[in-house]
Amino acid sequence: MKYINIITTVSLLAVFSLASCGKMGKIEGNGHVITEPRQNVSFNEVINEGIFAVTVVPDTVYEITIEAESNLIPYVRTIVNGNTLVIDSRENLDPMYTIKVTVRMPAVQSVRLSGSGSVTVNDMPESNLTAILSGSGTMNGTCNGVAFKAVLSGSGTIDFYVNTNRVETTLSGSGAIRLGGTTAYANHLISGSGNIDSYSMFTNECDSRISGSGNMYLWVSERLNATISGSGSVYYHGSPVVNTSITGSGTVNGN
Repeated sequence: MKYINIITTVSLLAVFSLASCGKMGKIEGNGHVITEPRQNVSFNEVINEGIFAVTVVPDTVYEITIEAESNLIPYVRTIVNGNTLVIDSRENLDPMYTIKVTVRMPAVQSVRLSGSGSVTVNDMPESNLTAILSGSGTMNGTCNGVAFKAVLSGSGTIDFYVNTNRVETTLSGSGAIRLGGTTAYANHLISGSGNIDSYSMFTNECDSRISGSGNMYLWVSERLNATISGSGSVYYHGSPVVNTSITGSGTVNGN
């Protein structure tokens, strides 16, 4: 009986020790939310490498504002390297409330997300925008410019409303790209298991290629070229001239 009690005590101590280590490995928020403005030099690319909710808004100046719990703000890094603003933390943060980062800038060329956070682009003026997602988070916003490009290799979601001459999308992950608005030309590529849904994006001409298992949903008015070497399918509405090249098990379906 004494031997069993010793084993039980040791086991409990081990459990409490592991739990304590897990707790000690994180910096917990204190619940007191404050705002801290930060001035920065010019940049045209924004990278979110954390759990942060980043919002990019148009302005005539470059400014960054952090909204977070007072004991966590010092651990939120905003570093400008060349033309790139990187938002990250070297610590394992455990906030009670979402850490919000507002980035004000005249124009943005690229936004990237490699964490589980989010990036929102709000009505930036005429600009060519590239959105790159390699994490499990979400990216959304609007793009009014010459071109919009979306690259997704993670499990997250890219959701944009566009008004451009050209749209390019590349999906190699399991996530989803959703687009609305209008464009003269679109080039879509799927090599993963995720879907591209542009049923709400009016497109004049479109080139689509599927080598994976994901599906495409398109709205095309004039010309649609569909190349399928995988198991995914193309679904479209509109009345385009359709050219197909199918060597896989996928199909092209109009409605």
